[in-house]
Order: sequence, then C-alpha cells, then structure tokens
Amino acid sequence: MTWNINTDNKVYFSSANADVKRNSRLLSKMHSGFTQAASVTKLKDTKAAVMDHLEHMELNSPAKLFDMAADALRQIREEKGSYDYEDVVNTAADVYAKLYAEIEKRYQNASVPYHGTDGRSIAKEDEIAWLEQAYETKIAWEQTNAKIAAQREQFLGHTAKVPQRGSAQIAEDFYAARKRYMKAMGMK
Repeated sequence: MTWNINTDNKVYFSSANADVKRNSRLLSKMHSGFTQAASVTKLKDTKAAVMDHLEHMELNSPAKLFDMAADALRQIREEKGSYDYEDVVNTAADVYAKLYAEIEKRYQNASVPYHGTDGRSIAKEDEIAWLEQAYETKIAWEQTNAKIAAQREQFLGHTAKVPQRGSAQIAEDFYAARKRYMKAMGMK
C-alpha cells in the first residue's frame, strides 16, 4: 500500500483507488442494466400506446372505398370472366353500405374516441361526411370513365356518334343503387 500524491495535491491510497474504480465500473454496469430494463418497459408502454392510437385512428381517404370496390370487381371478373356497368354501380353501392355500417358499429361504443391521422378527434358525422365525399368522388370518376370510353369508341370508328350515358343518369344510377343497398342493410 502506497500513498500517491497527484498534481492537484490530492492524496490517494493506491489500492483504494483501484477498488473505487472497479466498484464504479460495477455500479455503472448495474445502472446500465436498470436503465435498459426501464427502457424496455418504457418501450413496451410506448408500443402499447402506439398500437392503441393506431387501432383508434381512421384514415379518411377515398382510396378505401375505391380499393374495396376494385377488389369486389376483381372477384366478379374472376367468377364471370368480366363485369359490366351494373356491376360497377352495385359494387360501389355495396361498399358504401358496408363502410357506413362499419362507422355505425364503431360509434356504438361512445367511450372509445377515434381520431384522424393529424391527431384530432373525429366524430361519427365527420366520418359519414367523408364517406359521402368519397362516394361523390367515385361517381365523378365513373362519369369521366364513361365519357372517355364513349370517345374512344367514336375515335376507333365503332360508332358515328358518341353513345354516352348522360352524367346525370350515371349519378342517378349510383344514388338509386346506394339507396337499395342501404335499405337492404336496414339503414337510412
């Protein structure tokens, strides 16, 4: 055992200094272990909070209605070989009715708040307004498709005049189909 005097005039006992360093390393490792355990616990809590957040978040986009309708049309095409105008109208109305029923069901339990991707809470009326807007977008999309298809037929020389169903008639068909599907599901 020796006494050491360093440049700042502090006296250290050599073997004690070594023990302090060793104990300091052990304490550091233990602290690190506790910190890691606390981090894992905190991470699990954070993960649970994120999962809860995602389960109660609604992405309000017409893509949901379009994707569901496209999947239904794909299934019809696989079964029948093709689909027609009536299939397009009916699948859109069916998807609308299903999404409406999902919204109704989700808000039956009023104690569970839902929110949008921006974190703001959303109400049932907000989601129904979104669904209405998505359906209007689908109608406009199909009106445009019908117009383009008719112009293509004229361009190819298959018809002399553009035989297009009027935009108003297409919208009426979509609204009538929606009304039928909603009634069949016992809503509105």
